[in-house]
Order: sequence, then structure tokens, then C-alpha cells
Amino acid sequence: MTTIMDLISRAHKVGSIQVSNTVLQQAADELVKEKTAKVVQSVKGLLDRFDSVLQSSVAQLRQYRELEKKQNALVKGLDRAFRYFGETGNPLPFYKASGDIRSAQYFCQSIGVAVPEADDAAWVVPNDYVPATE
Repeated sequence: MTTIMDLISRAHKVGSIQVSNTVLQQAADELVKEKTAKVVQSVKGLLDRFDSVLQSSVAQLRQYRELEKKQNALVKGLDRAFRYFGETGNPLPFYKASGDIRSAQYFCQSIGVAVPEADDAAWVVPNDYVPATE
């Protein structure tokens, strides 16, 4: 495992200043402090950026989970309407569940029946309907 301190020490090993004079040693120490301060600032920026990426990813995951719940409910409704169609021949609940009312209207017109009103029971699978096969 390589830590940030390992990376910093690598930078100071290569090309480090070798001094024997006190003033030069102090200057070299100041240089190390300045480099360390730059690293601290860079790491602060990374922390902020990484936290932002993480928070954004968590928010996106929550959106995907919510979408998954909605899609799951849609698929269950479509499956139930499809089974109902298979047993009754009434496609209207499937058209409604899929949001394709225009095709339902076309279907009714093509077979010569009036399009039922929006609140007509023909558009929904009855609550007490139990599919013959699961």
C-alpha cells in the first residue's frame, strides 16, 4: 500500500538538497514546508472533489432505485393486464397500462365498437381477477 506520505518522501529523496550550513538548512526546511503546504492544498481539493463525486453517485443510485421500483410496478401491471387479455380477449387494460390509448382507440374503431369512456370498467383489470397461471 502506497500512502500520500510515501509519495511525498519519494519527492524529497530525489534531488534533495544536501546542506551543512545552518542558514541553508533552514532554507531547505522551509522549502519542505512549502512543498508540504502545496500537498495539503491539493489533498483538500481532492477531498472536496471526491466527496462531490461520491455524493453525486449516491444521488444517482437513489434515482435508479426509485426508477427500478416504478419500472417494477409497471411490469407487474403490464403482466397482469397481458394475462387478463389472454383469458378475456380484452386488450384495453393492457393499452391503458402501457399508456398507449391511441392504439386502443384505433383497435376499437377497427373492430367497429365505440371507444369506452375513460372511467369505464373495460379499461381496468378487476381487483378480484386471479390469473389462471402464474
